[in-house]
Amino acid sequence: MNKNVLRKVMKEKRRTLDVKKRKELSKQVIAKLIASNDYKNSKNIFVFVSFGTELFTHDFIKNSTSSGKNIYIPFIDEEKNIMYASKLNSFDDLELGYYNILAQPVEKINIVDPKLLDLVLVPGLIFGENFYRIGYGGGYYDKFLSQESVTAKKIGICFDFQLVEHVDFEPHDVSLDEIITDVRTIERK
Repeated sequence: MNKNVLRKVMKEKRRTLDVKKRKELSKQVIAKLIASNDYKNSKNIFVFVSFGTELFTHDFIKNSTSSGKNIYIPFIDEEKNIMYASKLNSFDDLELGYYNILAQPVEKINIVDPKLLDLVLVPGLIFGENFYRIGYGGGYYDKFLSQESVTAKKIGICFDFQLVEHVDFEPHDVSLDEIITDVRTIERK
């Protein structure tokens, strides 16, 4: 199946997951993440602000901020078609932005050098046990992660049904270091 068909199939699978179950499975993934040494030892975490049927990250962001972690979220520059890391001071600062995703208003954006990041949590529709992923097709994460200054550990977080044996990849695609689901954690050897 080509990527567009796979995206459509996975979007439908996620859509059929009711809100209660999605939040329950999200809590299981986040609990594993928070228990990990990668999380415990990180100070500066880049994380996506979930929307729609994605794994729910709002509570993770709020709790991490209140426990002293520095949280950075995506800022999409639509003109340049590129994503940056912007420091988040408060979840309450967020408002609907690009693609109807909660984002910082322009006056609150605080772009940082990605080398500051210790941990990058990566979204996606489909994740492969070969540590590649299929996102939404914009290429923002691959462009961001391919920068030399991004040396942080890259962890994909998803529901277990989003994890498949293999994802085809192209030379510009960036692989992950680890994937955490509600059922298992796989780490690149």
